[in-house]
Amino acid sequence: MSSEEPKHVTKSLTDQSACGWETPRRGQRVLASFTCWPRATGLLRDEPQIDAARDASPPLCKVEQEVITVDAPPPPKPPFHSDEDGLDEWLLIPRPSVFRKPDYIKAVDAALLKCKDGERIVYETLDGFVVDVEVHEILAEKELIASPAGFTRTQRLRTSLRTQVVRPPSSGCIVRGTLKVLRGSLPDRSWFGLDGNDFCAKIGDGLVSEGFVACLIDTRVNSTSKCTISGECLLPDLCSEEERHAIVPVEYWASDQSETIDLPEVVLEVSVTSIDDSQKKSRDPMTMTLQQKEERSIVLKERGTTLYKARRFRRAERVWHESVKLFGFWKPEDSVMDPRDEHLRENNRLRALSNPLLLNEALLLRRRGAFKECEQNCNEVIENDSRNAKAWFRRGQVRVDLQKWEDARHDFTKAVECGAVSGEVDKELQRLRRLERQQDLKDGKALKHTFDPDRPSIYDTATSKGVEKALRDIKEDAQRRKERGPALREPVSKKSSQGHYDWTTSYTKQRPAYTSTGDERHEPVVVGDLAAEIEDISDEEEEARRRAKQDYYNAQIALGNMRVQLPKPGEEA
Repeated sequence: MSSEEPKHVTKSLTDQSACGWETPRRGQRVLASFTCWPRATGLLRDEPQIDAARDASPPLCKVEQEVITVDAPPPPKPPFHSDEDGLDEWLLIPRPSVFRKPDYIKAVDAALLKCKDGERIVYETLDGFVVDVEVHEILAEKELIASPAGFTRTQRLRTSLRTQVVRPPSSGCIVRGTLKVLRGSLPDRSWFGLDGNDFCAKIGDGLVSEGFVACLIDTRVNSTSKCTISGECLLPDLCSEEERHAIVPVEYWASDQSETIDLPEVVLEVSVTSIDDSQKKSRDPMTMTLQQKEERSIVLKERGTTLYKARRFRRAERVWHESVKLFGFWKPEDSVMDPRDEHLRENNRLRALSNPLLLNEALLLRRRGAFKECEQNCNEVIENDSRNAKAWFRRGQVRVDLQKWEDARHDFTKAVECGAVSGEVDKELQRLRRLERQQDLKDGKALKHTFDPDRPSIYDTATSKGVEKALRDIKEDAQRRKERGPALREPVSKKSSQGHYDWTTSYTKQRPAYTSTGDERHEPVVVGDLAAEIEDISDEEEEARRRAKQDYYNAQIALGNMRVQLPKPGEEA
């Protein structure tokens, strides 16, 4: 046979315009159906001969719409696979005891790797298999937003051949497409920009559902995604108190917002047809003017404040962070690039605008435990304005949380010098001193007798009697072991070992657990006879190896990779 002859042939049974372009990757989960038949070995024809294989013999396997991991690796080798301990022989397991994937499953894996999303193909191999496989869905789910009050997840369904590889939409872009509700009901159609089945949503205005915006940013043009939105993520930034309480109960907003609760959920099929980014430059920090940045930052600051008052802390932090990103670009201030100090004056104005936003974000960062990020925000504000009392005070608070006692005390002192309210600073100083005392008590208990000259030890006279008794017990036990001699095992026969295992059938019936004789000694042992002790250590190591391999086999039986077939009465080895 020449090297140019093909090793497989494939035929698609699906119109290419009705399926996607993506094929599954190794290790990816898919919803698929397949049937596999054997075929006579020989040269392949131009097309798979599925009718001949179907008429010749029944299928080797048949699966209907099950979640499958493509080209999943086989189970690992058992521990101590060399079988030097003889456990395989003792358990009547044929050698080599390695779990291997059947050849027909390898053919199914190869067919899945060539089948597109939503496509059905017939795949014939030179090794002797014909596979009819269909990939219903590639389960590539992505979690965009996660919180106790709701979540947003997307899953790509179909992608057209006309898909445009462009940047995802950002603030200011207008996204158009079609939307279909698969499960649940929309709380308000205006939150999704709907007009019939078509939608038109502008990113960044706060009038569209937060989860829907996240889904639109994740979906490319001319592609379709399944989007699951739950709880708070159904809400837009700008909504009334009644609308907010209709989605998430008022009790949750009044609590510490740490418990997960049952919330309404909507599953949507979203298709994006076009993205209008003509207004994108008016929201891009690199192209925005100083006046545009100032106006946009005021809008986002007020929106974040409204969300904070409504106790939507997670969303308020995101809005304030978006406003902080407006000031991530500074113009050069050197004398060559800025001889008239115009850049310097503009940058100083941007610093003044960014400081309250940084402090607001730091407040929520500290609330959710992001202490280092909160400290970085305060550092940036202090670098911009060294007389900002709120920045010194807030950095002192977070440094107390970070147990930087002396640095926190210094920050509180600076805060008072810059005009902070002394009453609030005194409360934080009291908290600092209380935490220091608690830490000192913990350290005192842990290190109480570390440097005592008369600290007790096992060699003190108070404990010498116990040590002597332990030594006597060790010597007596060693003498008993020497008199008893090494343990003997009965030889094990390999008769009918292959017949007691079926490697391709899943485990379905209850089976007796394998047990092994363990060492029942619990008393300490002293090395009295070195040769006898080495022999005993070897026995213990061998027993440990046996137990480890036995646990592995029991686990594989439970997973369905092995099946125990006990011999009939009278046929025991």
